[in-house]
Amino acid sequence: MLSTQVDVKHYENQNLAKEMARLGANVGDVVEIVEVGSGSFSSDWIKSGKHVISKITECGHVEFDHGKAFCFRPVVRIVSA
Repeated sequence: MLSTQVDVKHYENQNLAKEMARLGANVGDVVEIVEVGSGSFSSDWIKSGKHVISKITECGHVEFDHGKAFCFRPVVRIVSA
């Protein structure tokens, strides 16, 4: 197969579906973070407590609280969907 024959959007969507299944949550869900991966966090962001998932990427990066934190493959527990 040639690289020009790869449907990139389809491939990204498959990876996103796998990542959402691994995470067990969706964008907009309120979660508690059980285990945080590497990432970047604003100075006023605290890991403990409830957080809203703002974005999930196909490679495993999760954005919380409208950009206050980005984590790589965190483990979360859903508080409310």
